Amino acid sequence: MKPLLPLTLCSVVLTLGVNAANKPEETKAEDPKAALAQQLQAAGVRSAAVEMAASELSLSVSGQVLDPAVLGSQVQEWLTAKVAAEVAQDALLRLKKLQAIGEVSAQLFQTTEADAKKALLALEIAQQKLWSNWGLEIAGHKDIGTLLQRLARGELALVRLDLPLGTTPQPFPVATVSSIYNPQQTQKASYLGLAPTASSITQGPALFYLIEKPQATLRAGAVVDGIISLSQPSQTLPFVADKALVRAGGKTFVYRETGEVSPHHERCPLKLVQRTTWHGEEGWLVEGKIKAGDKIVVQGAFTLLAWETLENEDGGEKTEEPAKPASGTAAPEKTK
Repeated sequence: MKPLLPLTLCSVVLTLGVNAANKPEETKAEDPKAALAQQLQAAGVRSAAVEMAASELSLSVSGQVLDPAVLGSQVQEWLTAKVAAEVAQDALLRLKKLQAIGEVSAQLFQTTEADAKKALLALEIAQQKLWSNWGLEIAGHKDIGTLLQRLARGELALVRLDLPLGTTPQPFPVATVSSIYNPQQTQKASYLGLAPTASSITQGPALFYLIEKPQATLRAGAVVDGIISLSQPSQTLPFVADKALVRAGGKTFVYRETGEVSPHHERCPLKLVQRTTWHGEEGWLVEGKIKAGDKIVVQGAFTLLAWETLENEDGGEKTEEPAKPASGTAAPEKTK
């Protein structure tokens, strides 16, 4: 038996060597950042670097020539209520004097007093209606009667210009207006006041303008284009395309890459300053915690928002890391 021991040991050593040679190398640990990039790409999430753009000194808007009959009807309603309230108050004052000497019955005095209160209430309602529809600049115009007469005769045109959502109107901006059917022939418009309600078209603020001796194409109901000259100086701000903006929970923000695996994106709230076009894309000049070179999500931002929502509904911690999407694409896992 002894002579066979060296041969047996040699056989074992050779077998181990062959197995070791044939055994595949253990796979290396996968790079978490590379895996994350693949997962985001599969989900359609794409980022781009932020660029700076100069703000414009004018703003292109659209609007409409308003029918002065609507304004006139509400002014008439207010003036009628005002006269009725004055008459009722005079009647009440006379009865108060007669009541002091005992020449008025209590029932007559109470009836007159009630009529005076109703008249004052009607006046307040008519006034509030006028203010809420036309604003203090028009409702409180120093010569509203003359203004209505000139509008009715066609000597003036009342125009409402609708600003984009998020735009802050500048004080007393100058504007030029033209009919959409005759864009070459423009007319200057003077600022009258800020509309008290948001535009039903853009949901942004609206401005009232007056045009002296308007063209025939600028009659009531006509749709117009306008250019508003902004009083603020030109400034350089980050540009964000519309497709990158997310509006949720009453806030406007973008998703910015952090360079980390978790959290790999973070919300950056923004203030929309001016709408503009940059490299053929519609978007906004913004103020906020983003700067040139930052990478923000320009495609798939709502996918990240949906992942956040699903994760929060599942009771997890509120993080900027997306949860597993319903489509089957695995969301990035947290690194320990």
